[in-house]
Amino acid sequence: MPALYRHGVEVVLGGSYTALVPYLRALEQAAPGIYWGSAKLDVGQHPDCTLKLTLYSFSVRPEVRFE
Repeated sequence: MPALYRHGVEVVLGGSYTALVPYLRALEQAAPGIYWGSAKLDVGQHPDCTLKLTLYSFSVRPEVRFE
C-alpha cells in the first residue's frame, strides 16, 4: 500500500466577517480536495478582522507542485 502524504499551507485573509464567510463557502465548493486543519479569527476594530487558515491536501507523492 502506498504512503499517504499531507501537504499544508497557511493562508491569511483580511476583511469584514460578512465578506469572509461567503469566500470560505466558495472555497469549500471550489476545492473539494482541500481540508481545513485550523481556522483562527482575530477581530480588530469593527468591522475589520483577520482569518488565519491552515489548509491541507493529501497525495501519494512526497512533493507538492504548484503550477
